[in-house]
Amino acid sequence: MKQKYALCMLAIIISTALFCGCGKDNATEPNVVITAAPVLNITNTDYQSTDNFVDTTSFINLRNAYKNRYTDELKKDIFNHMLTQVAQSGQDTSCYKKCLNATKLPFSTGKFLLSYAEKAKYKGRNVWIFQSIYGFDPGEPYGYEIIFIDAVSLETISSLGIICIDD
Repeated sequence: MKQKYALCMLAIIISTALFCGCGKDNATEPNVVITAAPVLNITNTDYQSTDNFVDTTSFINLRNAYKNRYTDELKKDIFNHMLTQVAQSGQDTSCYKKCLNATKLPFSTGKFLLSYAEKAKYKGRNVWIFQSIYGFDPGEPYGYEIIFIDAVSLETISSLGIICIDD
């Protein structure tokens, strides 16, 4: 059991170092308890359209869990959590990180959380699809953005942002 725990911890540390960059100063342990996690899907779906693509379950779960509780540490921990999920699913974390970085989401100072990622196809092209959600402060409108990134060229195929009415 101790050996299995040690291997899991090693995988988390390596994933964090890969995402944040190699170096002792960049690797951090999660600071926030993740009560609602982003969703990762690995599919063979070949989407023919980017219209009406939204994962409402992750959107609602993260919005409800973190409304009025957003922090930059939470955003970073959600990114790290997703990277760990990608590694655990046996996917190429380097390709995932390059596609995620192509969205510019990891470099944005905006208040949003990554709620969904899917490895799929779009018209025969290998893609990563990312959904981020925003609007965590009282009175702030909320919504989501969905970005399709070509996994080979790192080209943004589609980017769609939707603003919802605040509840």
